[in-house]
Formats: sequence, structure tokens, C-alpha cells
Amino acid sequence: MIWNPDDLIAEHRGLDFLNTVGDIDKSRSHSKISDWPGALSWLCASGILSPAEAETLGREKAGETAFAALIDFRERAYDVFSTVARARGTDGMELPILARDFEADLRDAIACARPGTVGGAYAWHVDPERAGADLARYRLVLMLWDLLRGPDLARLKECGRCTWLFLDKARGVGRRWCRMSACGNRAKAERFRKSRSG
Repeated sequence: MIWNPDDLIAEHRGLDFLNTVGDIDKSRSHSKISDWPGALSWLCASGILSPAEAETLGREKAGETAFAALIDFRERAYDVFSTVARARGTDGMELPILARDFEADLRDAIACARPGTVGGAYAWHVDPERAGADLARYRLVLMLWDLLRGPDLARLKECGRCTWLFLDKARGVGRRWCRMSACGNRAKAERFRKSRSG
């Protein structure tokens, strides 16, 4: 599959990964990544893996197992971030309870990582040799964990029509849709049809 900029609208690569579904509703029944080569293609296009890393992982015998774990993590992480987006501005969200979904993933990722710096801040760097076929998943775990505990979480939104998540960096009212060219236009067309029939 060829990936294009419309697939990367979340303002965060980890959220873009959670958005690798092609539904136009809230079902999440159509995955845009259907196999290990497709996952590697997306991970490379998004910059989570380098082309050389993707090529190496493409030869991994544990690729299919890693793919299943990657998709399982995507859906569990989506549940956490969707809950956070819906609970925005309410006191009913218990972040420590939600974070439990990440505990095992985070432990495994940190076991394969070493501390370093990025842009003057401390960060974990996953060691490709130690992580093996789970390299991308561990990088995603650490990216999403940083988002979950960082200031950008306050900007998290879920599209009003589909399940795509994004960081709303717009001024004023802000974004309601993942993409105006997709869900925004569908919502406008639906409102127009309702106004004509009512």
C-alpha cells in the first residue's frame, strides 16, 4: 500500500499509528494494515522505522507474531486514548487505572531500551538488537506513554465521525474532524440532506 500525507494527520506519530483503520464510522472493523509487510511499510513511511530497519525486520522469523502483538497493542492503546479524549474536561477519568493497560508493554519496552537525550530532554532509546521484531511496537509504546503523561494530552481529540485521534493545535474552536476532506465533508453532506428532507 502507498501511504500519503492524509494518513498522518494526528500531529503525533503514535496517534497516527492508532489511526491505521479505514472506517468512516466508529466500528474500527477495517484495518489499513493487514499483514507484517504492510505494517513495515507504514512504520517506514511514518518514520518510526528507518528503511534499513524495516528491511531487517522483514526478514525476521518472528514477524507474524510481532505483527499480531502490534495490532493487539494498537487496539488496547486506542481504547485508552479514546477514553481520555471522551473524558476531556471531566473528573471521571482515572489516568492511573487507564495506564495499567500499558504496564506490561512499558516494562518490556524499557527492558530493551537505554536512556539518552533528544532535543536536550531525557528519553528512552530502544535498542534494535535487543528488541528484535518488537522494535516498532516498543518505540510506539514509549512514544504513547510520553504523550499520556505529557502536556499535549490536553489537546487530544477524537474525530466526531470516525475513530481517528489527533492533537488539536488549532486556535479558537478547534478541529472537530480528523480531516475536513473526509469526515468533515461527509458530516456537511449529511446535514444538507437532513435539511432538505425535513
